Amino acid sequence: MTQWTPDVTWPGAADFTKAYMAAYNNEVPQYHAAQAYAALFVVADAIKRAGKADDPTAIRDALRQTKIDTIFGTIAFDKTGQNDHPMLVTQVVQGKFVTVWPADVATTKPIYPAPAWADRASFQYPAAAATAAATQNP
Repeated sequence: MTQWTPDVTWPGAADFTKAYMAAYNNEVPQYHAAQAYAALFVVADAIKRAGKADDPTAIRDALRQTKIDTIFGTIAFDKTGQNDHPMLVTQVVQGKFVTVWPADVATTKPIYPAPAWADRASFQYPAAAATAAATQNP
């Protein structure tokens, strides 16, 4: 489980990942980078909606009314000031972590039940099987 993955389908996540990797020598961003980017995006939006950067009360009130889609998911604060951020479930598929839940941001379906350890080397993952079939039947 994690808070963010580079393959998640939230708006702008793919572009963020691409730009981050270009800026940082192909290093894959972790959730800390995405969270920081989204936090600054939310604060900038709140300041813009508050109308001024030197009024903490107006900024606080704007933050309370925030509901915005970011690369980190939808940011909205409840009456206690908490953002209900979904955790993501990942699975290793063909040596790569992929997001498998929640379904609305997953990049693939989970493989369940997982193959036994002894069978994993020869297990044909669904995406790989479809690709192999397509290349064998032109």
